[in-house]
Amino acid sequence: MSSCTQDGSVYKICFKSCGNLYEKWRKEGRYRKLPRGDIEFSVKYSDTHKYENVCQSSPVPTVVALHGAPGTCKDYFSLSSYLKQNGVRVVVPTFPGKHSAEEKAQFVRDFLNTLSINQIDTLVVHSSTVYTGLQLCVENSPLVKSLVMLTPGIHTYDMNSTWSPFLMNVMVKSSEIPILYKILQVCGPPMLKLLRVPIRVDNYLEPLLSCTSMLRGKIPESKEKFLQLSKNKLPMLYVFSDDDTIVGKKGSYSLARLLGFSNKDVFIYDTNGNLKQIGQETPYIKVISFENGSHYVFWKYADIINQEIKNFIAKL
Repeated sequence: MSSCTQDGSVYKICFKSCGNLYEKWRKEGRYRKLPRGDIEFSVKYSDTHKYENVCQSSPVPTVVALHGAPGTCKDYFSLSSYLKQNGVRVVVPTFPGKHSAEEKAQFVRDFLNTLSINQIDTLVVHSSTVYTGLQLCVENSPLVKSLVMLTPGIHTYDMNSTWSPFLMNVMVKSSEIPILYKILQVCGPPMLKLLRVPIRVDNYLEPLLSCTSMLRGKIPESKEKFLQLSKNKLPMLYVFSDDDTIVGKKGSYSLARLLGFSNKDVFIYDTNGNLKQIGQETPYIKVISFENGSHYVFWKYADIINQEIKNFIAKL
């Protein structure tokens, strides 16, 4: 069941998801409290080709983009508009609330199934949703043909945003208790500012979503997934920023090295958005860095990144 919102660019769809996953976890004894059966979601999403006939005999490339936490489907408005003009369908769901990478992966599967999408030509991920993207790519259900990573989380806790896994876990666990959550809504932001955590603290929900996504992304397990995708020669485009306050320059370059790229192999754009270093790309992977792109590099340098993603898709 779906319905369109008034502006005609964002839609709403209802579907059920995650019941089988919760049953699996219950048998494994992983959590004390789990929902019984599926959860019904009412989700806002964008789809550039919702009212266009997507012909199976002459298929339109389909891009599925996943926003970080916090975020919405509107985060990819520029990319969606640009790719639509170049004959590419872009579908972006809005994630509901605090969920693990596994829950988000199942959510995406059921969301796409509701839209009758059984293949992703290019999966675009930002920030912590890289862990959801890895899960989808490794399990290859639905079929994922390529991956674009925009300032993604990395394979270790050596990131600015994982400033203290212990305190982050306390923060997340405490927020599961209603009375403590109400207290933290008031006291949390000034406490986090006092600790100088490198995340937005205008309100408590945003850092809570960020912490939850990172902690439940199973970061240590992601290393083998990155390596598996590289070994399988899945086409990948990796974009990061030196001044990313969430991940950090050191962590971003460590992921590049994990994928087999040295510093001289990276394409580097300077503070004015000019190409400073021409790197080396393989037939499957290209790595791009911006000296001052921020965590939302695909907003700040939309013209460059939109073009790079279009070229990336064209090579598939």
